[in-house]
Amino acid sequence: MDVDLNELAGQFGSGFLTVDGVYRTTLEAGRVLGHTRAYPTPKSGFLFALKGEASFVFNGTAYHLTPGKVVHGGKNMELIVKVGPAAFEYCLIHYTLHTRSNHRNDTDSTFYWIPVKIWRLPKS
Repeated sequence: MDVDLNELAGQFGSGFLTVDGVYRTTLEAGRVLGHTRAYPTPKSGFLFALKGEASFVFNGTAYHLTPGKVVHGGKNMELIVKVGPAAFEYCLIHYTLHTRSNHRNDTDSTFYWIPVKIWRLPKS
């Protein structure tokens, strides 16, 4: 799913954000795990792929993650994670977006790629 960055900025600008946790995790090669309809994702979050590769399937839509890619997942989603042939390392930022009652907040119910360019500093 593609995202309109101006719309996304408007949603985040309509309230305030609480960071609920920042995690750096490594999953073993070949591992499969996830969240079911009975036990969905507990928070909205941004996931930054750091090393390796994995498939993240949010409510049936798959995203292949490799270093430099970022994906957003909403709260209360089904999620299946399938790690590739090598370990997969990522950073996850869980958050809550608090908005006024008259503003729309789609961040809890959406998943999408975020187009980013990650710059790496040259080694000195």
